[in-house]
Amino acid sequence: MQKIKKQIVTQRLVLKSLEDKDVDQFVSMLLDTNINKTYMIPDFESEEKAIEFFFRLKKASGAENRFIYGIYLDDLVIGFLNDVDIDGDTIELGYFISSKYWNKGFASEALKAAIEVLFETGFERVIAAHFECNPSSGRVMQKCGMTPFEKEEYIKWKGQNHRCVYYEIKNDRIVELCFVDARKYGLSYLKSLDLLSDEDIAKSMRSKQEIDQKEKLVSCYLKNRFVGDDIYINERGKPLSDKVYFNISHSKGMVCLAISKKYCVGVDIELIRPSKEDLWRFITSDEEFDLIHNDEDFFRIWTLKEAITKADGEGVAGKIPLIPSLPFDGAKEYKSHLYRTKSFLYNDYMTSIALEDEKEFICHINEIEL
Repeated sequence: MQKIKKQIVTQRLVLKSLEDKDVDQFVSMLLDTNINKTYMIPDFESEEKAIEFFFRLKKASGAENRFIYGIYLDDLVIGFLNDVDIDGDTIELGYFISSKYWNKGFASEALKAAIEVLFETGFERVIAAHFECNPSSGRVMQKCGMTPFEKEEYIKWKGQNHRCVYYEIKNDRIVELCFVDARKYGLSYLKSLDLLSDEDIAKSMRSKQEIDQKEKLVSCYLKNRFVGDDIYINERGKPLSDKVYFNISHSKGMVCLAISKKYCVGVDIELIRPSKEDLWRFITSDEEFDLIHNDEDFFRIWTLKEAITKADGEGVAGKIPLIPSLPFDGAKEYKSHLYRTKSFLYNDYMTSIALEDEKEFICHINEIEL
């Protein structure tokens, strides 16, 4: 098990140890009746008792073996995330956000980041629970890829018995995405990388354009580094490994490797660029076509279709409009198999991932320097 990170940075938030300056803001959250209806904060006899409790939490948040963070927005503490229980490689989390900042996605952003860090640290399972009367907390967990599991427990709180609903996510629900911008490197440098074989270099150099050569060299490097040398080709022509499921895509200098521990995975990336309406009509159903308002919309649909067929292993074939892309981030059926998809913009590249499983998953982005 690796050491727990002292600070976690997300798009909008920072998760870090509590500080003395946070006392007034944090105590106001401890005394917030909207929070303590569903988060088990003690009833304090006075504000002084709440202040004492804050300083106990502050001390614990700096401990080496604890996973306890204040949740900060622009250096203002707006929430709290903590370990409730640790049992081997399983950790249970609790969290709250100031009611002034509800319905802005902060809870799911913090929880998702915490889950990713815990998996990196070596935990294999993260669980969390909410009172049945607080379904909004369950929706936060669902957005983070967590799913309900059977555990019957009732807790008496504020004079009432509350049924707890438990959620979990296991490490196999993570898709690792490794991005490399091949344009940053010279061709000679890429050919000199230690993990490339003479065969890798020879195959890559068969491409006529230098940018294509770079993409293929980087693709070989990523596969050798993160998948290994036991890759083989099946009867469909799809590269496979007995260790992990993987797929790779490249577009205009950017290369992305997707890795899943348990499920077939497909990835497709495309640089957003001008496209024509004739092409839109060629690859979309009537419903999909009506959703296209710009090039970004088109490439989202296109890469989702590509990702599903790459997870399937046969690539785009047959009538392209019949390959599903809707709902964009959700479950869909293709060739009697269920796939879950996600799409997002990485720099100027539309990125879509398909996993051969209907449940939610988390993408962990790694920007690789060579």
